[in-house]
Amino acid sequence: MSLRAIHPPTSRGFTLVEVTLSLGIFAFAIIAIMGMLPVGLQTAQDAYRQNDARAVMSAATAAIRGARSKSGAANPTWQFGDWLSDQQAPQLNPTEVWVGQEPYELMFTILDTGEIRDGSAQGGAPAGKLRVKITPPSSKIDPVRAEISYAWPSAAAWDSSNKKWNNSAGSVSTVIYAQLPQS
Repeated sequence: MSLRAIHPPTSRGFTLVEVTLSLGIFAFAIIAIMGMLPVGLQTAQDAYRQNDARAVMSAATAAIRGARSKSGAANPTWQFGDWLSDQQAPQLNPTEVWVGQEPYELMFTILDTGEIRDGSAQGGAPAGKLRVKITPPSSKIDPVRAEISYAWPSAAAWDSSNKKWNNSAGSVSTVIYAQLPQS
């Protein structure tokens, strides 16, 4: 008797059942991964928009904290950064604030390039809206109060009666008090 008759040859491949089972497991894993892709992409986009919002809010805060005294005015007057301007109401001159002035609100469109516009979206695609409400000091030694709020996408609209953004996917808000420099 030979050894071949006692020990039949072993198979060198996978059976059809093994191949089918492994393909099923692989397909299940791929479907699970594909199902998580939209969630991951939305999370990445939200993080990108929040990062943009932080940059815009930092610029607005720096402009308000960087106010400088204006000489020659009857009341103590301060000027903010140049980008805090509203071309739609030049008679208000919102880059200036003085003691006893009424609070005022500014609305800006933020472009996807990071530029800040006074309501128009010329020069790029609109990415969000920025609202800045300035409450001037009641005396020379009081701080100026600024409510800064940014919402995206640009279809967002501020609802003054409810004090919130409508039609927004997200928003970031802060309130700062800045002591204005004395002349």
